[in-house]
Amino acid sequence: MEQGSEPVTRVRIYNQFYDFRGSDPERIRRLAAYLDGKMSEISDLTPTVDTAKVAILAAMNIVDEYLTANEELSQLSERSSSQEDEILSRLNELVKDPSS
Repeated sequence: MEQGSEPVTRVRIYNQFYDFRGSDPERIRRLAAYLDGKMSEISDLTPTVDTAKVAILAAMNIVDEYLTANEELSQLSERSSSQEDEILSRLNELVKDPSS
C-alpha cells in the first residue's frame, strides 16, 4: 500500500472523536478502547476534570503496565534459559554416561 492509502478509522477516546490512519482498523479500535477505559478509570478516581492531566495519568499507568510486563518477560526468559542450560547439561551427562 502507498503511504496515506491505509483506511481511516474513527474512534472515540474520552468523549472525543479521533481519526487514525492504519492498516489494521481492529487493532486501532482495541487500542483506543483500552486508552478510553484507562482514562475513564482515572477520571473516576481523580477529582480533576482537566483532560490533559487525565491523559498524562493514563499514559503513566499504561507505561507502568508495559514496563512491569517487560520486566516479567525478561525474568521468565532468564529462568527459561537457565532451565534450558540445566536440561542440556543433564542430557550431556546421560550421553556420556548412560548408566547414571
